Amino acid sequence: MKGSIFKKNNAWNYRVDIGIDPQTGQRKRKSKGGFRTKAEAQAALAEILNKVNSGTFIEETKMTVDKYLDYWIEAYCIGNLAPSTLKRYNELCNTIKKHLGKANLATLQPIEIQSFYNRLLDEGDLSAATILKVHRVFHTAYKHAYAWRLTSTIPTTAATPPRPVKSEFSVWDSEEATLFLDKIKEHNIYIAILLALQTGMRLGEILALKWDNVNILGKTLTVRNSLSLIKKEIIIKKPKTASSVRTIALMDTTVNELKKVRKKQLELKLSKGLEYEYVCLWDDDARHMLPDYVSKTFQKLIKKYNFKRIRFHDLRHTHATLLLQQGVHPKIVSERLGHSNISMTLDIYSHVLPNMQLEAVKKLENIFN
Repeated sequence: MKGSIFKKNNAWNYRVDIGIDPQTGQRKRKSKGGFRTKAEAQAALAEILNKVNSGTFIEETKMTVDKYLDYWIEAYCIGNLAPSTLKRYNELCNTIKKHLGKANLATLQPIEIQSFYNRLLDEGDLSAATILKVHRVFHTAYKHAYAWRLTSTIPTTAATPPRPVKSEFSVWDSEEATLFLDKIKEHNIYIAILLALQTGMRLGEILALKWDNVNILGKTLTVRNSLSLIKKEIIIKKPKTASSVRTIALMDTTVNELKKVRKKQLELKLSKGLEYEYVCLWDDDARHMLPDYVSKTFQKLIKKYNFKRIRFHDLRHTHATLLLQQGVHPKIVSERLGHSNISMTLDIYSHVLPNMQLEAVKKLENIFN
């Protein structure tokens, strides 16, 4: 490739051929000026020529951040993300576009991104955990921009999002859990709550559980899908991580309750002529129960019977906590929950471990004494 330097308006400039435009067939040139001396212009020209000749030169785009994020969602996210994740990515990208949308993608500086994160934290509308998610999405988008040769840098690498405060959750003890199940035995979300408490399944996994994935004789069930509601449309898809697809061993109590639900649904099938393929369905018309309905109804039942307030998702935490308190190995708990690794389980339930250590020390004393 050829290049040249020249003087204009008391400053030195360079001009270099950077290849052929595939659309027009015309030779493309890049110019840059403002160098104080001829030597500075020559050094800059030599650097860019070296990149062009070695194939490492990237012609940075003039695309703005908002235009790029729209393109990235269309080109990458739609085909590679689950609907619920795609919805969340769009929401997080909207936050970025609101503050940095008109900035040039290729020239945005780390200090500008850092100021953006700090501003979000100061405004107080978003938690540190959400700002961290904004950062991760922005960083992923920039990595694709770099791979697609739209920018020569990834400025998000040098920006530091706020450290989120570790989330806290409440759980029930064994007495509360047992008593609550007894109180709501005749309610239509009873089986959903029972499965959450006795298997540790997520709500979406419970609502997507088909009878084909329940092995009554083998006393197991297999988690294969998750249900979500996106823009008033029910979406049933595989969980987003491979570890979430798992087989869970069931207690006799759980099996017996599932048998009752299955028997009732088979009777309804004969009388109504409807198919009841899933465990959690409305009796009258075999419609899916929706996550929002189950969560809100759960809160109403807690208030009605005056129990300690927890979220539906905390039933899953209750399941894990009770197992760990009984001395079940964290690896087993991790497998039941569908965590990607045991470290994730230990991190979430680290507050349970000190009590476990005390029990371990007591057993150790029995051995040595």
